[in-house]
Amino acid sequence: MPINASRRWKVDNETLYGKGQEGTLERELKKEMTYKKGEPMQEEKNISIDIIKLQVVKDGSIEYGKKAIRNPEELAELGLKFLKNADREMFILVCLNTKNFINCIHLVAIGTLDRVVISAREVLKTALLANAASIAFVHNHPSGDAEPSQEDIRLTRTLASCADLFDIRVLDHVIVADDGRYESLLEKKILMTDSSPIGKQTAWPMTQ
Repeated sequence: MPINASRRWKVDNETLYGKGQEGTLERELKKEMTYKKGEPMQEEKNISIDIIKLQVVKDGSIEYGKKAIRNPEELAELGLKFLKNADREMFILVCLNTKNFINCIHLVAIGTLDRVVISAREVLKTALLANAASIAFVHNHPSGDAEPSQEDIRLTRTLASCADLFDIRVLDHVIVADDGRYESLLEKKILMTDSSPIGKQTAWPMTQ
């Protein structure tokens, strides 16, 4: 006569551990039942949480005669001091105060021959740490053709939209070539169109 599953387990349990002794399976079931009742299986240990502070650290400097950036041409001139003769695309962030004086320049990313991947998170993190009232972007085209690509335009509008959430103005995005030529997305009216996230706020403010 075949025995049922519960009877088989009891026989096996008694065979392995003897009558009256608790088997492994039975102990595990009791543990699971205890846990399901809300009682902790083991004492919880306290964990420590780090307290941190963030600061901007100087990583170098470049010579620049003017104290304030007043137009796209001056932004391109500044960018070329940093990017001239670069063999790969590089993207820099220029952080400015309310008077358009430069707080700092940050190299956001180094790409390949024809592209660079930019994270809005990294751009805005630096701008906030630098206490920037406005920001501008400069990147190079090693090919020598400074004309902005569709990806350049999409990126600029995305960054402008994200910056606007923090009340940070995007003044311009300038693309430079080694021969001194540049293209400004502000001058090309790309940042001034109705589809621009922050519209006419992108215009270079008057400096005093």
